[in-house]
Amino acid sequence: MAAAKIAKNSGKIDKTLLKDMVSAFAESALPGENEGFDGRAAEDAARFTIEAGLHRKAGRAAIALDSFTDTQGRLMMRISLNNDDMPFLVDSVSSAVAAYGIAVKR
Repeated sequence: MAAAKIAKNSGKIDKTLLKDMVSAFAESALPGENEGFDGRAAEDAARFTIEAGLHRKAGRAAIALDSFTDTQGRLMMRISLNNDDMPFLVDSVSSAVAAYGIAVKR
């Protein structure tokens, strides 16, 4: 599994898919997770996640990293994990990142 930075806006994304992904991010958030995660941030994250998934081959996970500046001027990094069905993958990766003292925001 190689990590890659996906070029921003490298392809056209179906508007319905983008809307559904933004909704999924909002609806699946735990209490407090949407603080500072406005519509623009949700759309950027959804677009990034979809772009990473577009490059995924069946049976293989696609992992993409992206650094950006949030609305408060802080440097942030997002990780997109796209896979078939790997229960607890997000929890495992979040734990591994947190073990290095890096705060996981969402």
